[in-house]
Amino acid sequence: MQLARRLAVEGPQLLARSLSSSHSLEDGSFNYVLPWSQHTKPFSERESFLNRTVGLFFLRRIAGSHGYSFSVSEFMEGVREAVFSLAAVVSSPDKQNSLQTILHPRLFERVRYSLDQFPEGARMHLDVESIRQLQLSSVNSVLGATEPGDEHIFDWLGQRVIASRSELRAMDEIDAKFTFQSGRELAVEAASTHMEFQLGVSFKTKEKFGVLDRSGELVEGSNQFRDCYHMWRFCSTVEWSGDIDYPFSWTILDINNYLSQHDR
Repeated sequence: MQLARRLAVEGPQLLARSLSSSHSLEDGSFNYVLPWSQHTKPFSERESFLNRTVGLFFLRRIAGSHGYSFSVSEFMEGVREAVFSLAAVVSSPDKQNSLQTILHPRLFERVRYSLDQFPEGARMHLDVESIRQLQLSSVNSVLGATEPGDEHIFDWLGQRVIASRSELRAMDEIDAKFTFQSGRELAVEAASTHMEFQLGVSFKTKEKFGVLDRSGELVEGSNQFRDCYHMWRFCSTVEWSGDIDYPFSWTILDINNYLSQHDR
């Protein structure tokens, strides 16, 4: 199952463009912050080959356990189709109702708020002429979940296990030794509670962006194409149910590090 089927199947209803800093329209009284910025330099946040290999190993094992294979090339094609679909609806506010189904809840909350503040009559326009240099920058698994404040996090080669601090403390109180076997059992138990994958993809676009006011005057951006660099992160919780069609359902977790910069 390609990302295109899971993420871009509702492409005509997706948001395609946002800005990373505040801007004013018309009388200067309106400010908005949206999470797709235009970067003129490539993102350098690519994890090591070993980390990506380990993450892909886990991802392919999970897909295989459900009778599917995971193809990086198919995933990248899905990313490409999703980006083009997003761009196609930038001037169609009436088609943005499905945002909640394809954006991570935290990202959706930010984007929805910004769109609600957009001035009446103004519209955005984004034309993506090409997408190049698609590159898988990170593959991370997150295993486990616990109550807020009770987390004890183990990081290993880009993979993360979230355990209960109180349970680990209880083990220590009975003088239980933490061995490789106990660590493996901890990871298996954590995975049965919650498991998700997060994939980072960097790419280069040739795009034209503009904001038009109610009279059609260009008030932000340009009518010229320019080269821009992007970094998107996708995530999916693994569905263990035996009656599911496919174990992954990808959503957009972050765009150009917007959440990581604004949630500090």
